[in-house]
Amino acid sequence: MAQAAIIYNNLPGLIVGTLASPSRPQGPYVPVGSLSLEDGSALALAAAGENVTGTLGVVAVTENRTTSNVIATTKLGDKGNIVFAGGHTDSVPAGPGINDNGSGSIGLLEVALRLPAWGVSNAVRMGWWTAEEFGLVGSEYYVSSLSAEEQQKIALYLNVDM
Repeated sequence: MAQAAIIYNNLPGLIVGTLASPSRPQGPYVPVGSLSLEDGSALALAAAGENVTGTLGVVAVTENRTTSNVIATTKLGDKGNIVFAGGHTDSVPAGPGINDNGSGSIGLLEVALRLPAWGVSNAVRMGWWTAEEFGLVGSEYYVSSLSAEEQQKIALYLNVDM
């Protein structure tokens, strides 16, 4: 069994995400670190001709958190033909809050506040997703919780991000 793993991106930039639950039936995950494409390629090249020995230090926080999506639907408009707009409410350390995705979330809220001034033919639904930076947790949960019939009522989805 592996003692640790290093994953490197096949595209420029760092990997941001999670391996999902911190425990699983097969036992706990091994420590994992991620590298950029440049650093990962250099390490792979160095390891191609010989064994490479190194030390992997991973600093991680594992904790359970409770979080919720916020969903709102207009009272007026065709509920069988919904126009849906959504944005996420979490952020990443490299782009804290105000841009990703404070700008999308507040833009969506501004539309919601002004919506009563307009007439709508279709129902309008808005969603503020939780834990999107950890693997689309909030939006995927919402979609999976809908029946096929309810999914078919969504005519259009607009993602409001940055």
